[in-house]
Amino acid sequence: MNGSNEAVHGESGQQSAEFAADTQAVQLIKMKDLRSAELNAELLTQIAEGLRSIQPQMNEFLDNFSKAVQGARQWWRSNGPQIKAAIEWLISIDWPAVLSAIPETFRRAMVRAAAHGWFVGWNDTAQEVFDLTAKINSAADADIDEVLATHYRARVHAYGAELCAAYPHRAKPINAAVSVHRSPDSDGFFLSVPVFLAQADGVLHEITGCESPMSKVGKAGAKRIKAAPFLESNADDSMIAFGALEPILDIIHSRLLMSSSERSETQRMTGTSFSFLNRHQVMHGESSDYGSEVNSLKAFTLLTFIGLHLPLAMKHK
Repeated sequence: MNGSNEAVHGESGQQSAEFAADTQAVQLIKMKDLRSAELNAELLTQIAEGLRSIQPQMNEFLDNFSKAVQGARQWWRSNGPQIKAAIEWLISIDWPAVLSAIPETFRRAMVRAAAHGWFVGWNDTAQEVFDLTAKINSAADADIDEVLATHYRARVHAYGAELCAAYPHRAKPINAAVSVHRSPDSDGFFLSVPVFLAQADGVLHEITGCESPMSKVGKAGAKRIKAAPFLESNADDSMIAFGALEPILDIIHSRLLMSSSERSETQRMTGTSFSFLNRHQVMHGESSDYGSEVNSLKAFTLLTFIGLHLPLAMKHK
């Protein structure tokens, strides 16, 4: 009997302890909930105070934003029709045809310039190259020299600096030739022309590794300059497609490299004396009337074409 009473009392005590623990847990939960509510209220109060503190800035921002939207609407009302027309015009262009014509446009300009003794490269900005290409292709034959002289006259100093930076071991002769070319004394062109031509030969030798790279090789009717095979095999395919090497590959047919017999034949056919810039005549002292600004600029374009343009056309390994 006593054992039975002790069991009852034990179970009752255990239930009382569990009830007390549950009550305490409930109180703790209520306290946590109360504290959480207090923290939330405090946080909301802080947020509200923060928003009130920046209300002037928010009002200013919204006001400026509204004005900007209104201004954009007004701008669109004023310019929308023109923009729409421009978009419709752009959509109407046959872009594949335009893009496919670009290589031929560049090639035609380079070949036309070379026929007049100028070597036009692409070592300018894209916009400048496009502009010069358009000027060459639209100019009358009688105006080609003036168009290109105007273009390169303004760039002699800048291109000279680029050449000196690219070939520092050639800086002294290049700088000397550029200085005398830009001097007020027009007789200086007699000194700048042979230096520009000689440095063009030297730089082409550096690029190709060919001795006498401008010398003519091959059978009659199929002659080329000695550097041609190297240039063709080492040029980037896309640059070849754009005709980027054509002026130097076809230089063999230019007045600049005409032989004595070719010059005589030209004189016979035209009935006039040969008066064009010719490398052999200058370098071997056969000509004494080559000292003009235009001839100096032409020689300079050969140097810039070889020194600044050709490296752009080569494959980059």
